[in-house]
Order: sequence, then C-alpha cells, then structure tokens
Amino acid sequence: MNGWKLKQEPNAKEYGVFVHRPSGIEQTGLCRAEEAKAFLTLRLEHAVYIEASWERGPLSLGALMLWLNAERALVRLDEHCEHYATDPHVSYDITQLPETFVNPPENGFKGNSFQEDLHRTVTKAQATAAALYWLATGDKLSSLHWS
Repeated sequence: MNGWKLKQEPNAKEYGVFVHRPSGIEQTGLCRAEEAKAFLTLRLEHAVYIEASWERGPLSLGALMLWLNAERALVRLDEHCEHYATDPHVSYDITQLPETFVNPPENGFKGNSFQEDLHRTVTKAQATAAALYWLATGDKLSSLHWS
C-alpha cells in the first residue's frame, strides 16, 4: 500500500490548480477533485504550464506538472520523488527534433524555454488523461511509462 491510498479517505481530496496561459494566470483555491478536473479541462487548449497539487492542511502530498506545446507535453508527477511520463509507443530516434516548452515566469521558473527529446514526452491527449486520472485516483495512468 502506498501513501496515495490516503487520498481515498473522506474529505482528503483537496487540490489547488495553477494554469499559465499566454493571456495570464488562473488558479483555484483549495477545491475538490471534480472542481479541479472541470477547471483544468476548460483551460487546457491554450495552456503552456499547469500545476495541480494535492494538499492536506499546510502539507503538499503530491504535485502533477504539465508543460504543454501545440501537440506534446512533458508530464512530471512528484510523489516523494520525481516521476516523468513517457509514451510507450515512441522510442529514441536520433533524427527526431526535440520539443520546445516554456516555463512560466512565476514561482522561480523565470519564463525560460527548454527542450526535451520527443521520446521523453507524451501527446497532449495522454497528458490530459494522466492529469484527470491522477485527480480522480491519485495514481499514475498505467497506459504510460513512468520513470
């Protein structure tokens, strides 16, 4: 049994969601999983960075971060250590161009851009599915590979 099973306790699911888009920042206060999923779903199209955190009182018990570009996403789940999602159908190919992502200017990220190899990313649809699954269950989406 892992610590994420605590999430299934009554009233244990409180999330904060932070979405950075070119037009600005939107965030929730602490909210329930269904509210967090609705907030995230409505703002995905133009988002460049999304962070959802599971909180209990003053403690952060996990965080899911998505860096998004037009077609791909870098997905990181922090639960005692960093886990990155990869697409099991994409393997390393030296001829593939890297994907470019942008950090938000807030929270010490400084708004810089960075690149990741294609095989270290997932599609936006996979990232969305991983985020919604994590918000609902606290678990990693099993159709992706996780480091």
